Amino acid sequence: MEVRAYAQRLLTGSSLDDKIFAPAELTDASPRWTGRLPDRPGRTPSLRWRDDAGEASPTEVPDDPLARGRLLHAFANHELLAIELMALALLRFDDAPAAFRRGLVQTIAEEQRHLSLYCERMQALGVAFGEAPLSGFFWRAMASLESPAAFVAHMSLTFEQAHLDFATHYAAAFSRIGDEASAAVLRTVLDDEVGHVALGLRWFERWRPASTSLFDAHADALVPPLQIVRAKAMTFCDAPRERAGLPADYVERLRTCGGSRGRPATLWWFNGAAEQEAERGMSFTPNRATAQTVRDLQGVPMLLATPSDVVLVEEPPDPGFLATLAEVGVPLPRIEVADLQRTPWPAPASVGPIASVQPWGVSPRSDAFAATARARATGSCPRWSASMRTLYDKRTTVALASGFVQSEDEPSWVPSHLAPRLAASWFDVLELQREFAAAGYATLIKPSFGASGRGHRVLRDGDRDDDRQAVDALLRRGSVVVEPWFDVVAQLSIRMRVEAERGVMLGVGRGLSDPRGQFEAAVLGPFDVGLESDVRRWLRGDGRDVNRVPRMAAAVTEAVATRARAAGYVGPAGVDALIVRAPEGFRLRPVVDVNPRLTMGHVAAALEPRVSRRARGVW
Repeated sequence: MEVRAYAQRLLTGSSLDDKIFAPAELTDASPRWTGRLPDRPGRTPSLRWRDDAGEASPTEVPDDPLARGRLLHAFANHELLAIELMALALLRFDDAPAAFRRGLVQTIAEEQRHLSLYCERMQALGVAFGEAPLSGFFWRAMASLESPAAFVAHMSLTFEQAHLDFATHYAAAFSRIGDEASAAVLRTVLDDEVGHVALGLRWFERWRPASTSLFDAHADALVPPLQIVRAKAMTFCDAPRERAGLPADYVERLRTCGGSRGRPATLWWFNGAAEQEAERGMSFTPNRATAQTVRDLQGVPMLLATPSDVVLVEEPPDPGFLATLAEVGVPLPRIEVADLQRTPWPAPASVGPIASVQPWGVSPRSDAFAATARARATGSCPRWSASMRTLYDKRTTVALASGFVQSEDEPSWVPSHLAPRLAASWFDVLELQREFAAAGYATLIKPSFGASGRGHRVLRDGDRDDDRQAVDALLRRGSVVVEPWFDVVAQLSIRMRVEAERGVMLGVGRGLSDPRGQFEAAVLGPFDVGLESDVRRWLRGDGRDVNRVPRMAAAVTEAVATRARAAGYVGPAGVDALIVRAPEGFRLRPVVDVNPRLTMGHVAAALEPRVSRRARGVW
């Protein structure tokens, strides 16, 4: 029988006998196919797939025989689809090398054996092929491929490679519950799939561009929304990949890659100069130190994203670093190299479907950068407006702080005469310095715009020329914030999310700062972990006010969310608060800095589940 006639029967025949038909002898003397290729393979009514049939299978093998049979039913459908897709490839790629076509014919024979083994085992478990819904996902993903290279990238290197993990995982799972017959079928399938991956690898290596790595060529060959993350499953297995001949560097990159398996992705990127961009607009150019910091921290959103999301970076992270994160259980997202200075970024189709965009902070540049991605997004995306500039302005923080001072209801807060003030001149600064000195405090100067302690200056010794020059430089950018330089016991981080109708308080953490007040680290765990016992007792009002900090955080969240919504901002935010030591005892400063963006506190909260409750961690 001619291969093309054999392939036609496999593809258009409707019965199970048609699908496992095997002629005694095959020749490929006349491969040319001139017929019309079908939109769908032929199938009897009981074997037709449902477009709404799900792909998910339970990760644990059920103990019930019928449930186990239905699990094998899904695997049998995968084998049937593989037979039909390979038959389609034989007809479509009739000018492919003869050796490639012979490899497909041999692979079909093995897939037919797998299908028969699954059907026999299902029948023993009381399940008939076709009695459960069947999915056509593989067909929809591959039926329109236009080259043999694309075919092996999808079939061999993606779906069959993933089956190395699936077969290993489920063979062990069936064995654990004593179903050795089913486990034996999966081990047979695994052995053959190793050969199928090896065959696809040999041909793909022959066809891929020599200037492109195997991993990148494989990823580039996939038709969106399919992504390379589909080439692995719940238990990543090295041994079968090694047997298939996949190179170690490719395997390591696959192990640590993330991406969407169908869900639209959120795009994340670290634009750590959002405050400066909010102040100065699109004309802002970061200095060398700021640019280096942003580059150093470009991978931070990986710790916030889900595996289905995409994190944009200017340089790919070191594979060893990613391997370490994966080893300790961090669910890595897909990482996409992008020019983060480009406006707009083109958001190539290879990124896949986009749900939303999430910069570290919303700014004029982030808004311009995300324009193309935002147009493709299916969900709401943060947008910059001029009114949001006020949220980054420390003068707004001063106004909010004035509402959080000592009162009869909240005696634990700092008194009003120690609240932050605004100064428009060096004379104003000196007046406030004298006032704070009379209360026993040095004076801290902050610029109107800034983050993480940048630009802070402490005045201690009266009118010094170098202090005046530094403050005058800040005053040229606008008013400065003047406040007492407190003896800080602990820095608290209030995490929140501003929603359209309300503010949601997400939690309270603790940060660590250097002697200049600049952010250094975030503590993982309860905000009071590691504090002195007298501080911890005070935070709970010696047992009479255990909700002191949560009550403060809830009030701050509501006030900040109200102000943010009025400015048109919806999204993550953080507020820095302080526990300070005053002559009268400990006091709370509920509002020190407002950050209308993600913060390291959000990152610390994402890392907390990775740390034992019996341990302390610092980010």
